[in-house]
Amino acid sequence: MLTPCIFKRGIIWILFFVVSLVLLPFFYEEEDKPPAPAAPQQQMQAR
Repeated sequence: MLTPCIFKRGIIWILFFVVSLVLLPFFYEEEDKPPAPAAPQQQMQAR
């Protein structure tokens, strides 16, 4: 059986992962970076 200490620790880990997966992307999206220029496309020539 799960003791209250192990159960509480499991809940804390689950909350930590949910917060890191849900909230962290919002902080990364706030940084406005100009898009990197696309590399020039080279077309293959049929020989």
